[in-house]
Amino acid sequence: MEITVATYNVRHCADVGFDATIIANDILNINADIAGLQEIDVNTQRSNINTPEILSSKSGYNCIFSKAIDYQGGAYGHAIMSRLPILSHKTVLLDSFGHEQRVASVNVIDIGGVAVKFLNTHLAYDSKHARTRQIIQLIDMLKDDMPYVVTGDFNTEDKNELLPFVEHGATLVNCFDKVYNSFIPTGVAIDNIVFSKHFELVESGMCDIVHSDHKPVWARLKLQ
Repeated sequence: MEITVATYNVRHCADVGFDATIIANDILNINADIAGLQEIDVNTQRSNINTPEILSSKSGYNCIFSKAIDYQGGAYGHAIMSRLPILSHKTVLLDSFGHEQRVASVNVIDIGGVAVKFLNTHLAYDSKHARTRQIIQLIDMLKDDMPYVVTGDFNTEDKNELLPFVEHGATLVNCFDKVYNSFIPTGVAIDNIVFSKHFELVESGMCDIVHSDHKPVWARLKLQ
């Protein structure tokens, strides 16, 4: 079975006038079966929208929010969108060492009768020490031999920081020989999709849209 997975930092919809419908349409245009989205607002003063609710209603996908922090009277974190059944969900705190709290959205999704672990995250941008620890924590969540996909804004263009995933047997979509410079302001490749040995990469790409300070990265994966 083949699925399309996407990762997309939407910058709390600020670049589309807080119109989450535009982001929902981006996911529909990618034709993603599952998407990990970062920088999601829920009822904050700056946006005054329940982003996951709008994303779900406008796309028809299941949308689950993972709160990282309280912010401006509401919540801020990330979300997953899935047109496939979500069997379970939990939000796991990542060690942040006094920097902004980071979390992982840990989900199990039914892909053609196979339970697949799907993680979405947004790692520390201002501390390599924190990122290194957070990557170790993510890998610890993947040691049960379930097929898995990890999406996220990893906040590093240094792929050597992501080598622990490769050493764990995973493949990086945004990697050494195929680079997607998805962060628009500086043109660096910090958004990634990581997948286990249970998948084969069919194709991948980056969407040339400017609805955020990041461009979506996507991958077509075949579950073997």
